Amino acid sequence: MNFSQFKTGRVFVVPLLGGGYSFGVLTFYNRAIGALGNIIDFVGDDPDPPPEIHEKPVTIHDVWCHTEFFLKPSANAGEPWKFTKILVSSPLRPRNRYYRMGSFPGDYMRRDILGEEPSIPLSPEEALKYPRLSVPFPPFNAAQIEVAVKRLDVTPDEFIKSWRSNREEVASKERRPLITEGPGVIHIEIAYRGKGLPSRNLIARRHALEDRLTAAGAGHITEAGGGMGVMDIYLDTEDVRRSLLLVKEVVESSRFGKSARIETLPRTRD
Repeated sequence: MNFSQFKTGRVFVVPLLGGGYSFGVLTFYNRAIGALGNIIDFVGDDPDPPPEIHEKPVTIHDVWCHTEFFLKPSANAGEPWKFTKILVSSPLRPRNRYYRMGSFPGDYMRRDILGEEPSIPLSPEEALKYPRLSVPFPPFNAAQIEVAVKRLDVTPDEFIKSWRSNREEVASKERRPLITEGPGVIHIEIAYRGKGLPSRNLIARRHALEDRLTAAGAGHITEAGGGMGVMDIYLDTEDVRRSLLLVKEVVESSRFGKSARIETLPRTRD
């Protein structure tokens, strides 16, 4: 992803989880904070927006987005969003420029994301007037947008749960052949309770598991993370058969044994 594509006025494409495409326009970007976009009230059958897309009404203002443009195809979070070549020339600004920062009373600050005004401290009562400066984990934004543009009578969380359940059912029926030998990738998926970030304890336990996998020579860890009730670890290996035995042994002997799912994937090159 070329960060130069993050320009105010740039039209982007949102692949919807249930099929079809929605579109948005970037209204703000700061690499240290993230991006904001207005979602247009339109659903298309293909990822090419109509020429008059920017003239259509907005259905959701100020959607925080950034991670969605960097999703990998294997992620259990939908398809990556894409930028188009369309650039809206009219001036665009976020509807809301003020956000709450801080996690505890006495630590609250009002921040102007446009950087035109200094941050000011907030009392607990004043803090309630401002939204938190936080970015939801994918696929929440895609689900939120789909519920809005398709007029669905469910919450985004309910939609995600249904989508993932249907996705797993289809995958179980049309499972691609597992990689059983030679080079490949081993994916460890660990479920945990809740829909937010994993706790510090869970992260520490995952780090300990990563250390044990490395010490066992199970492969090279290329990616690890967590959110929305799932933690993932990806290992690249030259010998899937050998590494899979080591991974299963290490995982089963860990405290994640009952909540972990292990699969092998073909190695992909960017």
